[in-house]
Amino acid sequence: MRWSRTGKCSAPTGSIYSPMSRLTNRLIQEGAKLVSNVTDILEELNLTAVARQVPMPLPVETDDDAESVLLAHLNDEPRHIDDIRRSADIPIASVSSMLTMLELKGQVRQVGCMHYVRLREVSQVYGN
Repeated sequence: MRWSRTGKCSAPTGSIYSPMSRLTNRLIQEGAKLVSNVTDILEELNLTAVARQVPMPLPVETDDDAESVLLAHLNDEPRHIDDIRRSADIPIASVSSMLTMLELKGQVRQVGCMHYVRLREVSQVYGN
């Protein structure tokens, strides 16, 4: 449930049989806006333009063939360094140093606990 400065209220519905839903249902009955999905909230807040990451093919800008092979095993889903090593069949010391260099070049990012993702361009998506 959300009260705004203008006195409007938004609330998700609840079961008509549940005592826990009495307040929510009464607010809706008195004119609060029904919230059935995230779009209802975004419209209420006038937020129709939402930025999200869109996968775009990136040219591999590396002179090192081993880095190109390593980049081919990465995407936008986090992968642990051990999984990358296994799939690329490259020694762990080489994988570690290449990932560090690719991170400095802005092509990969460590997202925590030795998990890496390949970086993509971010663009604005309007509407949906």
